[in-house]
This record gives sequence, structure tokens and C-alpha cells, in this order.
Amino acid sequence: MDVKREIEYLKSEATRISWSPHELPDINLQIPPTVYPPREDTSLLDQVVAEIPFKPGQKVLEIGCGSGAISISSRLRGWEVFCCDTNPYAVSATLGNASLNGIKWSGENVIEGGPGDDYFAQISEDNFDLIIWNLPYLDTPPEKSPRLGPLEESGLIENNQCQELISLLEQRPGLLNKKGVVLLLHSSNQLGHLIPKLWRSGGWATRPVAWTNIGDEKLTVIACWRPFEEAIKIHLEKCESTNSVAMELENAPTGSLVTTSHQTKGRGFSGNNWDNPKEGFMGSWVFGRKSIEKGAEWLQIASSVAVIDSISTALMEGLPSHCWTNSSILEDMGVRIKWPNDIWYIGRAGLGKMAGTLVEGKTQGEDVRVVIGIGFNKIPPNGKCFEGWNSITDIHSDLMAIILNASIASIIEEQPKLPPIEIERIYSVAYSAMRCSLCETRSLFYGLSSKGNIISDTGIIDTTTGGRRWEWV
Repeated sequence: MDVKREIEYLKSEATRISWSPHELPDINLQIPPTVYPPREDTSLLDQVVAEIPFKPGQKVLEIGCGSGAISISSRLRGWEVFCCDTNPYAVSATLGNASLNGIKWSGENVIEGGPGDDYFAQISEDNFDLIIWNLPYLDTPPEKSPRLGPLEESGLIENNQCQELISLLEQRPGLLNKKGVVLLLHSSNQLGHLIPKLWRSGGWATRPVAWTNIGDEKLTVIACWRPFEEAIKIHLEKCESTNSVAMELENAPTGSLVTTSHQTKGRGFSGNNWDNPKEGFMGSWVFGRKSIEKGAEWLQIASSVAVIDSISTALMEGLPSHCWTNSSILEDMGVRIKWPNDIWYIGRAGLGKMAGTLVEGKTQGEDVRVVIGIGFNKIPPNGKCFEGWNSITDIHSDLMAIILNASIASIIEEQPKLPPIEIERIYSVAYSAMRCSLCETRSLFYGLSSKGNIISDTGIIDTTTGGRRWEWV
């Protein structure tokens, strides 16, 4: 019955519509049967593309072009456009709609296929500055709305090719330029929640850049990019302190990373010592003057959020930096941020420190250097007050290091194609992850200020005073 319906549906006439791209004149489109028409998600993704700073000669690849709406609007903005779709009717529609709007494209610009398909090899171009994909996710549209064919609809939610795009970019790294960005639109359904974790676990930085609610569903556009592409990485079998080594690096690009297997003089907050874990991560990232323009608290809080993001990625749970409510999953497991710089875990043996962060800086004339050091236990050192991530996940230390690097970049790196980092959103994430630890004092707390300081019944508290002003119970 469904096959007969599909055949009859394919015989129906194309629908003519007018669509309004962001800050461009309306464009006319013809939507054949089985081709996805522009909807709210199309407009959301188009707005993000429109707000990316454009330079002549930049190229965009759209996967799943559908009617060609975003590819056409991108070309009208000046981008050199290539696109593809697994639906041959969508390929024809995109070519026809381009012509309808005064754009001459050939079969080289628009091909049939997608990541993982042999057809995709027809895209001989490399060096794309932007790859965009409105991922398949929608349920069957309501009655009297533009319809897809039943076979097309049945594949929408089930067909997740996102991992295939990650694999393709590993096989063809030149497909995406340096400083290039992948924009993905996903839903709040089960498949949508999986997408950021897949990219982060693959070592990609990820950040939500736009979102909207349609009924009970949340649509989110996330940006994915290769973290700290100019950075250098140094591993030392033994050193006094990775922070000290990183601080002395000359002309090190932002995000350069020093790691070690053993520290002899590891430092913690307020001059405390950092004990070597039996196994884990010890490393420091290099940043410059611009990193401290957001205030003294920013890097400390951001690095703590990066650690809980990494734990969530290892567990394949929702990322707190993408939505603050995901912190509640870690809270239920016993993971929390303890002000101002520790990650603690309540395990079978009680409360123990799993990770700590330390931000240090040095100024010599015009030269300003900042380092972020993170010590993260997998198998903790001996002692009553230590825990390790092996209590909740068996992820290998090498993979955790990759995820940590991606998480630091996701929250701190200034990506030139993306809007400014939303600092207050990250502060909300941090506060939601420290609520349990704050409840263990006799003070009352109301949130974080715009500068990242804690607002309490005793006043504003910053990291120079911190927990010393509180009575812990």
C-alpha cells in the first residue's frame, strides 16, 4: 500500500512557493513531491550562514540541499556553492530553482549522494570554508502541511549519517579549510542529543550558535571545528610542572598544549600541591592577552566546565556547555564543580577530588602569557580524598586527552566565523554544576554575577577569597 501511495505521490504536481532568506529579497521555489520544503529550521540555519563574515572566494558545501533554498541564498550572498542530496528529485529541484533565480549551475555544483555514498566522490573540490547540513530528524509533518513521500518520511529519523561525515573528514582532511566550520542543525529528539557527543568524542570542538523552540521541540544549530589548528603539542615523560613549561614557551600559538606523564612539583590552587595520579591527564594550554579580557574568573570557570563536558562526552551524555540542564545528569551521578576550581565525585568511598584546574599568568612589558593547567585523575593517587574517572567510565587516557582539548577549545577558542562566546551562558552552566557543593555550606547563594563571581548572602565572592569565607558543614 505504501509503495502504491509513493508512486501516486510522485505523479503529483510540484508546489510553487515564495521563501524569505535572511536579509535578502524573497526567492521563488518549486517543490516537487518527496523534496523537503523550507520550514522554520531552514530559516534558522540560513540566518546563521548569513551572519558569518564573508570573504570573496569562499566556498560552501551543503549536504542534503533539498529544494536548494540555502544553497541558492548562499550563492546570492557571494559564496561559491556546491551541494548534494541523496534524493534525485532534490538534485533536479535545486538545479531548476537555481535557474529560476538567475543562477547557472551544472552537474558539478549539484550532485546526487551524501557522506558514505560512492556518489560523494564526485565532489572533487576541497578547501571548503563552510559545510552545512540540516540533518534528517523530523517526524511526519501534520495534516495539510507540505508532505514528503511515505518512504522518504520513514527514513528521516532513522538515517543518521553524521558519523559518516566525521569519518569522511578524517579521510579527506582537505575537504575543510583551516579555520573552516561545519554547521549542523539538529532536533532535541534522541538522535539530536547524540550529534554533539559524536563530534566532541571525535576530537572536534562544538558550540551551539542558534536555537529556537517549535512547540515541544527545540532546534539547535551547532558549529564544529578542528580545535587550535595552529597550536603545537609537546609531551614530556617528566617535568616539574606543565604550567611552568608552558609559560616559558616562546611565540607559542594559542591553544598550544604541554602534557606529561609525571610532575615533580605540580601546583594547585592557593599554592597547594597537586599529587600525581597513578594514571590520568596532566597538561597545560597556552593563551595570550585576549584570553583575560573577559575577566579574572572567566578562564577558571570555563576550564572547569570543559572538564565536566569531557566527562559527559566520555559517558555519551548531554553536554552541559550545550545546555545547562545536562549538568543535572552529572549531579545525579555525584559529579559536581566545587568552587572555584575543583571537580569532585561522590563514589562508594565518599567524596573525593577527581580533577583540578589552575590558571596562571605572567606579564613582561607588552608580553602577556596565560596558561590553563588541568590535572585529571583516571586512577587517583593514594589518599582518602581522591577519586578518578575510572569510577564512572573506562575511557582510555589518550582519548580523554583528545576530548579535553576539544572541550577547552569549544568553550574558550575564538573562532573567526562564529559569534562571540556567550560568557553568561557558560556561567549558568558552571553554577548549575556547583549547586550541590554550595549546599554543603551554611551560606546562601543566588548565582554568578556577570563577572563570574558568586553572589551570596555575605556579598560578592571572587576566587581571591573563595571558600575561605564560608563555613563548610
